[in-house]
Amino acid sequence: MEKSVYSKQDFVGSVLNKSNQELSAIDHSGYIPVKLKQSNGKVRLIYRLPDNNILANIQEKLNQNFFNTFYFSNAAHGFVKGKSYRTFLEPHKADPYEQKDKLFLKLDIKDFFPSITKDLIKGSLAEYIKIEDTGQKEEVLNWTVNAITLGGKLPMGARTSPVISNLVFRRIDARIQKYCFDTNITYTRYADDLLFSSYQDICHNERFINLIIGILREYNMELNFNKIRRGVGTFSTNGFVISDTLRLSRKKLEEIRRVLFVLDVLLNNRITQKTLLEQINEELIKNSSTKRFYSLSHINNFLAGQRAFLIAWIPNQNSKFQTQSKKLIKRIDSHLEGLSEYNELNL
Repeated sequence: MEKSVYSKQDFVGSVLNKSNQELSAIDHSGYIPVKLKQSNGKVRLIYRLPDNNILANIQEKLNQNFFNTFYFSNAAHGFVKGKSYRTFLEPHKADPYEQKDKLFLKLDIKDFFPSITKDLIKGSLAEYIKIEDTGQKEEVLNWTVNAITLGGKLPMGARTSPVISNLVFRRIDARIQKYCFDTNITYTRYADDLLFSSYQDICHNERFINLIIGILREYNMELNFNKIRRGVGTFSTNGFVISDTLRLSRKKLEEIRRVLFVLDVLLNNRITQKTLLEQINEELIKNSSTKRFYSLSHINNFLAGQRAFLIAWIPNQNSKFQTQSKKLIKRIDSHLEGLSEYNELNL
């Protein structure tokens, strides 16, 4: 059940779990900016708060006792419990008995988190903070918004940013969904990725894209026009291919194979961990991969994550890809064991 706040005392006690009736000042100085290199070579800043930071603790309390009770649009799949990138893509699978090719359209919102401002957040939170005293309501609203923003915007990397982005976007999702329902277009959203599919030509029509642009601009958001992508019959995105089935792309499998191939060579030579890391990163650069490793545990976590990912996807792939995935899982198991032995040697 969605939670609402009816008094300042209720907010301080049941949400923040504090006995003090006065809301403490917010200190943003604990944020640590981290440079994140993107596949296009550009650098994006994310902001991290250490686990022992007071503001980090406040954000955790806000999530646990307030924000995580909110309901979101059923179009939202990113940062939603029980949903994933797979559930984001699945509604777009084509009907195998349909005679026409399905049309796909993917749009990307530019600077998604920084586009979500204090005013947008305050307007969305106001319906949950139902304090009758106008002064106290404004105080709680302002304090909450200040606790989850940085420089008047939603910081990428903050604990509360994902759930708040879905809250703010709920009304936008509803407006887009209504139009899509009326025109037989399937719509889902994963954070800043908007995916549409239909058997109707309108899905690729500039008029439709302009409609989405118009809705977003009402909330001071813009599309990344360099990332508008269309597809007919099949559509590939982020390592997945959508048609009348949903499967991993060859490119996705190739990235895993590339890492395994490099490790095949390196683990057979008695080299130091530093040299291993330098050489594997050098080989990845040569093969135009954006993947980089910074420690042995980083490699181990990558392989374990890919193993779990492949196991989860085996039932959703055709027999050819199932066979390929099972072979990769065996190779990953072998390399996880090899890395463990390598680490024990303490070279």
